Parts: sequence; C-alpha cells; structure tokens
Amino acid sequence: GTVFNPDQSDVDGDGIGDACDAMPNDGDNDGTDDGGDNCPATANADQSDVDGDGIGDACDAMPNDGDNDGIGDARDNCRATPNANQNDADGDGIGDACDDPYSPQDEVILPLFRTTTGKIVPATGGGAIELDCQLPYMILRLANGDEAIFRGLCGYRATLDAQPVESIAMLEPLPEEGFASGMMVSVLKEEKPVDPLPDGGMVTVSFLIPQAWQGKQLTILYWDPALNGGKGDWMALPDQVTSQGVVMPEVLNPGDGGDARWVYSGVENTGSRVEATLNFSGVFTLVEK
Repeated sequence: GTVFNPDQSDVDGDGIGDACDAMPNDGDNDGTDDGGDNCPATANADQSDVDGDGIGDACDAMPNDGDNDGIGDARDNCRATPNANQNDADGDGIGDACDDPYSPQDEVILPLFRTTTGKIVPATGGGAIELDCQLPYMILRLANGDEAIFRGLCGYRATLDAQPVESIAMLEPLPEEGFASGMMVSVLKEEKPVDPLPDGGMVTVSFLIPQAWQGKQLTILYWDPALNGGKGDWMALPDQVTSQGVVMPEVLNPGDGGDARWVYSGVENTGSRVEATLNFSGVFTLVEK
C-alpha cells in the first residue's frame, strides 16, 4: 500500500521517505544506522575495517593504514601513531613519533649486519669504553646523534669525541665543502691506538643528518695522515658499491699496494643518516659534496 507523507521528509537522503523507511537514518541502505556505520555514504553491510581505523574498507582510501597518515601499515614505522614524515633519527626502524630516539637502553639494528642487536652507550667524553665481548656490536653515541658502531673488537676499548669545526680547523687544509659535523673515533689496546683494526674488527661511522642539511648531497671525508708526504690531507670515502645485492668492499687507497685499510661498506645516505663501515679509525667529517 501507500504511506501518506505530505512533508516528504527523508532524513538520510536515500530517496526513501522517513514515513516508509525501515531505517530512516541509514543513508546508504546497508542495514547499519549512520550513527554506527563506518561508511555512512557507501553500502558495506559487513562493516569490514581491516586496519581498525574506524573507516570501513569500502570507503577507506588506504584500508591498510591504521593511523591514517598516508603510509601503509606494511612500511609504516609507527603503525598506531600518525607520522607522515616517517622521521627515524636513530635509524632503528621505529619512527620518532612513537620511539624515544636517544634511549641508551634502546636496541637497534646495525645497518650493515641486519640480523643482530647490540647496545647503545652515550659517549660523554669520560674516557674509553670497554667493548662488551658478549654483544655482537656496541654503539657509542654523541649528544647530537652521531654514532660509531663497533663490531668484532672483543677485548678492545673505544672512544668517540665530537669534532666541531673549530677542532677540525687545526687540521690543514680544511675541506672546502660545507661542514656539517665531525667526529674522532679511536680503538685502543692496552691504551695504545690500533690502526688498522684486527681481522674481523670494523667500525661504522654514522652521522645523523642535521635538519638544516636534509635533502643535500652529502659525503664523508677522512683525514688520512699518510697523504701529502706524511703531512696529512682530507680524502673522500668512496660511495657504497653493490653487486647483485651484495655490498662490495674496497681498499682505501688502491694505488698503495701496502695499504691494509679497507672500506667494507662505502658511504650510504639512508635518508636520516650518512654512514660508512671501515677497518680503521680516525677523524671524519660530514660535508656537502
């Protein structure tokens, strides 16, 4: 039969008058009232919401993005906290928005050796740190986030010191490129410097890219005391080279047949850090190419 409704009221706008609409507040006619419908304008009787963000899959532009930051859960480093910029200052795979980026207790993954975890120790200038033989690696971290990551050096001690531009200026000639940061790394055995490192020993020099240097082309310079007739000079570490997905090591100075210093993994910009893995220590600077 017909239903008398001269006012033609249709609250949910579905084309069915309220007087004869079984659910007058169900605009998409899927059987779920608009007040509880996770897609009020798109019919979805099953109310499926894979990522649990309160937006039904039928009308969710990214049905696998639980925090609605535009980054799918599969590659989001903070799945439950919106962080569209995906910033990860300490490079541990957990975004800054949901991580304490400088927690000394934090466990991180070494970029070159991604299957093991180690320990972070703040480098406060209080002397050499004993490298823990029970850990696959140890990280010394400066207050600005720059790090040195030590591996295969059981029984050795290490220091990490910041090298501001004023300290770097004592080494001549200065690099002409823009200076972003500097560090001095030392590995000691019985309080004597060891260089190059013993077989199996290596250090990853890891610079946190300062905010003002984001987006710039950066590299790492090394002060090589053997250059310039023994007076020393800056040299750029080689960029990382891969072959069939494998990082290729190379000798630091191929022209010197007796050079025992190796670059196990050349300079790589991860987006938040610029890093290189070596079997020697010394003074390093992050500069603009």
